[in-house]
Amino acid sequence: MKTIQKLAWVVVGFVFVVGCAGAALTTAAPPVTSQEPTATTTSAPVVASQESTASPNPNQTAPGPTAPPTLTNAPPAISPTTPSASTFFASADVAAAQTIVTHSNGDLWPSCWADDDNLYAANGDGKGFDLAGGRADIVVDRISGPADNLSGVALAKGDQVGSIWGPDAQNYNRKPTGMVCVNGALYLAIQDLKKNTFDNAPSASISKSTDHGATWTWDTQAPMFKDGQFTTIFFLDFGKNSANAIDNYVYVYGLNNNWRGQDKLYLARVPSDQIQQRAAWQFYTGADPNLGGGPGWSSGFDANTPVLADDPVLFGQGGVVYNQPLNRYIFSSWGGSSQGENSKPTFNFYEAPKPWGPWKRFLTKEFADTASSYGGYATTIPSKFISPDGETMWVQSNICIPCGRSVGNYAFALRKLVAVPK
Repeated sequence: MKTIQKLAWVVVGFVFVVGCAGAALTTAAPPVTSQEPTATTTSAPVVASQESTASPNPNQTAPGPTAPPTLTNAPPAISPTTPSASTFFASADVAAAQTIVTHSNGDLWPSCWADDDNLYAANGDGKGFDLAGGRADIVVDRISGPADNLSGVALAKGDQVGSIWGPDAQNYNRKPTGMVCVNGALYLAIQDLKKNTFDNAPSASISKSTDHGATWTWDTQAPMFKDGQFTTIFFLDFGKNSANAIDNYVYVYGLNNNWRGQDKLYLARVPSDQIQQRAAWQFYTGADPNLGGGPGWSSGFDANTPVLADDPVLFGQGGVVYNQPLNRYIFSSWGGSSQGENSKPTFNFYEAPKPWGPWKRFLTKEFADTASSYGGYATTIPSKFISPDGETMWVQSNICIPCGRSVGNYAFALRKLVAVPK
């Protein structure tokens, strides 16, 4: 697997060294590559867009507790391979380059929309929104305003946010992989990623803030996840303070072994008031006949089964958002293919009616890797910027400019995704 991961990363074409973390719609066959017209990028790190965005709903509140579904230990289902093509959208397209670039520094930027109407995000390897400050391997930031008028401030960084684990901790950096806002609190998933090679993520844990990112608490004795199991963690984004949650669980997606080049996506859930308690986590085991074909769950990780595999597509750290106006879950991913020389830098987008699927790919976008056509890594879609009709979304991704790249953006940056349902 490590050989495949390294080969896929080389083919994807992103140069990734120390200091950095890393279409046409079809309805009858797997999605084909989009040959998008050229777009332009901003020439300086300033906010530049004329697009309107969704207005926050001040009446949204966090859902109350509901009875938890029955826990089962059904045997794992057969792992999915290539999913059928999506027929939900009539058309879909994502911009060839970012059109909104903020005054910030860093990459990754998993985020969540909090009860105070701000977006909170964590960047890797940079200064965040404190351009006059020092760099850190992880910085938590508060981002305010609509998508076309964003401003931000750095809140906490480095040892203030989480630990680096293991006897050889000096060989690893902290990387933010996921964030969720729920019950008025912020939770941040942090993995250890090996320096220089960025090919090993052996452990991960989750930090919590009850004061909107100013201070953080976590178990300093041991990581919640280890041995490369479920160590790239990203939470399902259910909107402002998780107001659109379907029950009292937080749903969490994960990759094993590394943050890129993985061929399987896994799913877990945990009660929203027990996120930092590893024993409370349950992992998806496939459709359970005892629940009428509903999702089965197990407290043991070894019983799990992938919620998505799409051979030969390889997944990288991304995000899943619930698009409430469309009543659809959207998974945004990036990477290449296990077919090596036949793959190019790509974004892949999937949709599903439930958190556990069935997931279907509705858009693949290849990029020319030029100033007017480039992709990036760590693709996420913040729920705060989804339009009222659900058809316009904004994708955050990055390319490591400090690593020697000549194109892309190493800042919190957005590009438009338009998907029109049938």
